[in-house]
Amino acid sequence: MTTTGGWSVSEYTEVEQPFLRQLQALGWEIIDQGHGESIVDALA
Repeated sequence: MTTTGGWSVSEYTEVEQPFLRQLQALGWEIIDQGHGESIVDALA
């Protein structure tokens, strides 16, 4: 398992992306920052 920015790549592809797709299907606007940046990095 590879880690990037504190997140594991498999966690991103297996959990985060499917969840974002489900929200998008419900009409949510999705801003996918990818697996290279965490919310902590974005706030710094």
